[in-house]
Amino acid sequence: MVKTLEILESSYHPAVKALTDSVSKALEEATEMHLFLQPLKVQLSQLEEKDFLHLERHIPAILHTLSLIWTNCPAYQKPSRFVLLLQEICNLFIKQGSAYLSEDLLLRDDLEESLLMVRGVMKVFSCFKKTYLTQRERMANQVQDTPWNFPFGMIFSRFNQFSNRLLQLENMLEIFLEYRKMEKIEFGGITGNHYSDCVAKMYKDFSDYCHELTHSKNNPLDISSQVFENQYTEFKKMVADMECWLSSELCLAFQHCTSLESALKLGMMVGSFLERSEIRQKCKPIFSQLQRYFRDELESCKCLFESFQNQKKHAPIKNMAQTSGALKWLKMLRQRIQTPWEYLRRHLVSLEEEMVKEYHGYLGMMSLLKQHEEDTYFDWCNGLEETYLIHLNKPLILRNSSTGLISVNFSIKLTEVVKDVKYIQAHGYINIPAAAVTFYEKRDMFTEYSRSLQVLVECYNTLKLTVLKVELPLIEAELEAIDSQLTKAETRLTWQDQDSWDFIRTTKDLVQDLSCRVSHAKENFEVIKSLMKKWSKQTLFCREDTTKGLQILLDDKRRHHKRLTNTTR
Repeated sequence: MVKTLEILESSYHPAVKALTDSVSKALEEATEMHLFLQPLKVQLSQLEEKDFLHLERHIPAILHTLSLIWTNCPAYQKPSRFVLLLQEICNLFIKQGSAYLSEDLLLRDDLEESLLMVRGVMKVFSCFKKTYLTQRERMANQVQDTPWNFPFGMIFSRFNQFSNRLLQLENMLEIFLEYRKMEKIEFGGITGNHYSDCVAKMYKDFSDYCHELTHSKNNPLDISSQVFENQYTEFKKMVADMECWLSSELCLAFQHCTSLESALKLGMMVGSFLERSEIRQKCKPIFSQLQRYFRDELESCKCLFESFQNQKKHAPIKNMAQTSGALKWLKMLRQRIQTPWEYLRRHLVSLEEEMVKEYHGYLGMMSLLKQHEEDTYFDWCNGLEETYLIHLNKPLILRNSSTGLISVNFSIKLTEVVKDVKYIQAHGYINIPAAAVTFYEKRDMFTEYSRSLQVLVECYNTLKLTVLKVELPLIEAELEAIDSQLTKAETRLTWQDQDSWDFIRTTKDLVQDLSCRVSHAKENFEVIKSLMKKWSKQTLFCREDTTKGLQILLDDKRRHHKRLTNTTR
């Protein structure tokens, strides 16, 4: 048709020719764009099929493909077209994120899961923006490539709106979860019921408002609607009013605390609320009160430490050895000031200048306790091996020269060594003396030695104390043999000798055997004595009529004999 119009020299020829050239050029561009968009199409198709939270690893490849399109496709080297392409990709991310979160995000029972989902989407969005900026910087550093000097706001206008909506949802869910904790707050003390009722009323009002908000029909992910924006603004105002009310009640509750311990318990119970900026600002008097209590606690600890130093000879903790008891007491005292200090340091960031005096006092006290702990441990280590050898080289048994009784010669200091080593190993002390470790490893053996000797000693002493003079000749030879055996334990055998266990086991059997036989003989004697006493009260034969002087009748002697025999049995 163009050729016909040209031959006829028609006035329509220039217009039709221009239209034909324009269509041909557009077709060529469309073919070129279709060719270069094929790799991107494959990537975006995969993007739609993948789980949204796994898109992070695909984002660098998408941006790299976009850079190749910008560099090699003349049709897309026009900023307007490339910006439109970037906007469409942003819209795809918004669509995928909305589908992943769904409209019932605020209606779910598990709000923690909803919060994690929102944060996951925000992480993907942040990754996309950072990767874009990285790719733009890389393009700017390459001389042969045209840089991406597109207006950032033009590309990410809608993308940023959705990101801001996600930030609002995240903040709202965080507040939901935070203020759910009010349900479990219970105040103690005389005025505790009043504060508990106030907090319960706050929680009820908050729950009712949240229920109304979450069950509204609008879609919180629809950025074209301003309904959620208005609801969020009202929600923030309501939270601000409630935080003002809560901070007032907390200030009053802290004023009723009479000690650092009670104030810290209350602080730990409501600690997450005190970290909120609005409440923290209004609760500065609380922290001043805690400072004052902490100074008093430091003074109390100093007095206790001075008293502890003046009573070094006495075990500071009942049922513990001297050294381990002292170390544990020092640790408890250190924790008594360390725990409140850690809490104060975490919550008094804005009052650091006012805490200088307390800080120096805390460091001085901690240094003093640490130094005393090191000195106590050094004193225990120093001379321990000598003490250990002295007591283990003592004889097994001691005999009282005046009474002839014996006792186990196991020093209480060795028992304390076991307790000390057990405590010291459990708390990670280093450089424990080898002698103490060796003795601790053999503790079961020495415990068995001591128990068996204690049984031997008890049996022997019981025998010596209960045997009568008339009985002594009967067992005198055996007692002398036992005493001869015990002489070895009194003079030669020590706790470290290899033969000690054989001696203890053999001698214990001898003493227990003799003690059992003597005890059994005494029991038999008592039984015989009891029977004889019964016989003495009964007549063997009797007269039928004592008034007439009749002779003793022996006809029923068998019956009498049988009766007495049955009595004996």
